[in-house]
Amino acid sequence: MSLDRLKIWNILRRISNEPRRITRHWKNYFSIAVKGCIVGGTMLVPGVSGGSMAMILGIYSSLISAVSSFRQKKSRNFCFLLVFCIGAMVGMALLSNPISYLITTYPKPTMYFFIGAVIGGIPMIIRESKIHAFSWRVPAYISLGVLIVVGISVFPFRSENIGQLTPASSIVRKKGSCKIRS
Repeated sequence: MSLDRLKIWNILRRISNEPRRITRHWKNYFSIAVKGCIVGGTMLVPGVSGGSMAMILGIYSSLISAVSSFRQKKSRNFCFLLVFCIGAMVGMALLSNPISYLITTYPKPTMYFFIGAVIGGIPMIIRESKIHAFSWRVPAYISLGVLIVVGISVFPFRSENIGQLTPASSIVRKKGSCKIRS
């Protein structure tokens, strides 16, 4: 490599390692679009968060920075978010049929793959959250979340009617009040 190419390579490498810095280099935009495509595809999977996949891919802090400082650097942040959203829409369009096929044909291996990807990203999520000290709030919030999930799971629904429930069919409006049909 020549000296000029080496300098350019080092500059690009340094830029790609800075998550909050958004440049206008086409390779960077291509990378943003591909990451948006992956995040958009994973948003189609039930139970998998696009935010956790964005964090695993290392683009989450850039997304938050672009949204929170949108008014300060409108054109740069708009271009970044536009490229990411276009990538996400392309990912949803391209990956919806293959992911649907995999979920219906091979449900357990597909779901285990996505669950493993999310669980594998937990150490990175903990590092990104910058939690250094243990607090009583962490188990309290986890317990509250578990109680909410358990409370929802014991909510009385009949399994034969669950497919027929829609907001329009389960709520009857009468004289300005709502009554739930049982």
